[in-house]
Amino acid sequence: MKDRSAVRESLLCKIVEDEKNLGFPFVEEGAHFALMLTIGAADTTQMSTWAFVEAMMSFPDVQKRARDAIDAVVGDRIPYWEDYEKIPYVRCIVKETWRWRPPVGLGHPHVTTADITYNGMRIPKGSRLNLNGYALQHDPQRHQDPETFWPERYEGDETTAMQSINSSDVQKRDHFAFGAGRRICPGYNVAERSLAVAIMRILWAFEVTPSPDAKLPLNIADWRGDFPGLAGPTMPVMMLPRSKERVAVIDEAFAAAKMEREAIVS
Repeated sequence: MKDRSAVRESLLCKIVEDEKNLGFPFVEEGAHFALMLTIGAADTTQMSTWAFVEAMMSFPDVQKRARDAIDAVVGDRIPYWEDYEKIPYVRCIVKETWRWRPPVGLGHPHVTTADITYNGMRIPKGSRLNLNGYALQHDPQRHQDPETFWPERYEGDETTAMQSINSSDVQKRDHFAFGAGRRICPGYNVAERSLAVAIMRILWAFEVTPSPDAKLPLNIADWRGDFPGLAGPTMPVMMLPRSKERVAVIDEAFAAAKMEREAIVS
């Protein structure tokens, strides 16, 4: 590492610099653990961003309202995580993105540890169970007009991902994109931060529109993956920079990030 002072606080640095490597038997094992945290979120982050872009292209009124809300808070500078609390509509979009297109629609399998009976049905010990989050989130009795991307359904809901997940009343859960129970996704805090910042920065910088070759009227089934929420091979979308001034701000931020990386890499 060329310059330790250039590195912000990170889990990997704490593992390497702790005399007991935070309990890992080898520093390499700690490094592998840190890598898995990144890899584990790579595909779901990509799918969530895809779903958000898909929604902005298909529901332009939502895009305009969100952009106006972001501009009112950050103006001409790049948005940061700290702006999230000041823009409630972005929180609504984060929740609605995961409700509308959960990246893991059928969740990860759970296994019963004992024989149980549910609604008169016997489920033997060792059975594999999947939480069908997609069905729950598209149940019209739970969410009005579930196929419509409508962030306003969450207006007034100021709960974070962690607060909603830990609600004692399952009826108050905003969505089930992170699963449920003891094996719930442990990365929900990171996921909320990542998607919120991506949403704010995309809408601050770009106008999301159908590409010139897009088939109109738009039909989401034409480009989605094998299951709603999964990214397909292509999407008929264009990302148009909103102004030359914002392109210049992006270029400046990229140059600064590149210099920071060069200061870190040995």
